[in-house]
Amino acid sequence: MLERKNILVLGAGDLATGVIRRLRIAGARVVATELAAPVTVRRLASLSEAVWSGRHTVEGATAVRCSHGEIDAVLAAGEIPLLVDPDRSILRTRGFDVLVDARMAKANLGTRISDAPAVIGIGPGFTAGSDCHAVIETLQGAGMGKVILKGQAAADTGEPCSLSLAGAAPDPGLPADLRVLRSPVSGTLHAIAEIGDIVEPGAAVAEVEGIPVVSAFKGVLRGLVHDGVKVPKGLKIGEVDLTGKVGRCARVSEKANAVAGGVLEACFLLQSGGKRDNRGDAAAPAAGTRDLPGMSRLYDRGWVSAFFDAYAEKEWKRLEASPTEEVKLHVHRLFLEKRVRRGDRVLELGPGPGRFTEVLACIGAEVTAVDVSPVQLDLHRRYALERGFESAVRARHLLDMCDLSTFPSESFDAVVCFGGPLSYVFERRREALAEILRVLVPGGCALVSVMSTWGAVHEYLDEVIDLPQAENAGIISTGNLHPSTYSKCTHRCHMFRASELQAVLEEAGFEDVVMSASNCLTPVWRERLAEVRKDPSKWSGLLGMETEACMEHGCLDLGTHVIAAARRPA
Repeated sequence: MLERKNILVLGAGDLATGVIRRLRIAGARVVATELAAPVTVRRLASLSEAVWSGRHTVEGATAVRCSHGEIDAVLAAGEIPLLVDPDRSILRTRGFDVLVDARMAKANLGTRISDAPAVIGIGPGFTAGSDCHAVIETLQGAGMGKVILKGQAAADTGEPCSLSLAGAAPDPGLPADLRVLRSPVSGTLHAIAEIGDIVEPGAAVAEVEGIPVVSAFKGVLRGLVHDGVKVPKGLKIGEVDLTGKVGRCARVSEKANAVAGGVLEACFLLQSGGKRDNRGDAAAPAAGTRDLPGMSRLYDRGWVSAFFDAYAEKEWKRLEASPTEEVKLHVHRLFLEKRVRRGDRVLELGPGPGRFTEVLACIGAEVTAVDVSPVQLDLHRRYALERGFESAVRARHLLDMCDLSTFPSESFDAVVCFGGPLSYVFERRREALAEILRVLVPGGCALVSVMSTWGAVHEYLDEVIDLPQAENAGIISTGNLHPSTYSKCTHRCHMFRASELQAVLEEAGFEDVVMSASNCLTPVWRERLAEVRKDPSKWSGLLGMETEACMEHGCLDLGTHVIAAARRPA
């Protein structure tokens, strides 16, 4: 989407660094600007540190301080040119496809909508449609990272973000702002402690004009403005992390990742004329990809996105709507818990509002969420914040699973694709599986579930037998539920047989394929299940039988979904 696009990012602090890093992964040629003496707090996690050191790397992205004449050489080396250019003079000599104002000044410092074909402002101070084309919301909450195409972001509250989003465990006995260190007076800051130091309550971490700046509690000094910088009274100059985890000092924050996701979404929307998911058919299969029999050009990303936009919160409620659905959730959860470990980096494709993200969070995994539905990604953020699993989410991306070029190869320990995303891409499933294999580390695990041909017949037999015989034959022979096989269909997906799913996984290069049905004993026993659900002992026994039966070879096709786990060869 952004391959070879020239993008200028104003600012290189911690939020801007999240944006720069993501744009670079997406293939953009990014140039950044900064002040001569940045007042960045989280310096180790900010590319602005290159102003002082000449070169600085954050999570694989390296910025190099350079002059205007050195920009092309730095870009050619695969690095990020960082200019000391507070007046944006670069715009007088060089054109850009996109300009992102990420200076976080909480006011517009002169950015104009005419500065580039696409101008994006981050946080308060900008008005989409007036001084920029899009604004990215930065206020903590369900809307953080939201793209605003008309109007402004929420006003600055003056309050720091929550401890959980800042990477520090909440302590109900401490007010949130105690993690922030502010300058007591205007003057020159002199650092006493270093970022990464453990500070004790009452310990001075810096002084301004001889007046000490003291931490109110024990923790890791996560950020501190550079020694020798002049600061005004009341400016945030430091930050302490309650968790005591030193490694977080140099990591891109969850907030920065959320904002970066919003910038990528804004780039996509502005390229498509500012209309959400109104692009018609997805691109044709890549060269060398052979259409599968009966599946010529059936995948329509626009339709899938619009369907799940409209489905909205039903996707969260679906797996708790009845005991039948609870059984499916239980079997899927066990598959995850047996194969994903604490600390695993997990790419979740089609997470919807985050039902399985919550399970992954309980395991202790770090989740990157990818969906084609902006509405589902908004709901994912909202549920994560409301239910307390936001800290497990590293990033959210509005992307097609057939093109994961945003991510480097071998960057995830596991890929989870539950609920049927692979069923929606029809003839492009080979591309999707090739991308999943590519982003997995050697030995990494892919966990997928797809709609089942015979499982659908099993659960919905009453309705199936009322369909015209010719249409039934077409659906069952191809596995395609689509207007091309059933004229009145309102849902579109490819339904797999278990043997078919195993074959496509092995053909894609996966090994050690283990399979299960999502449910096989219980699909048609709705009223009886409701009674059993009331008895914990009977319910537990039933779940045990169901889980065991679902793994039997003869039962793999009887559930509404076929589940599989497979590994990339080590």
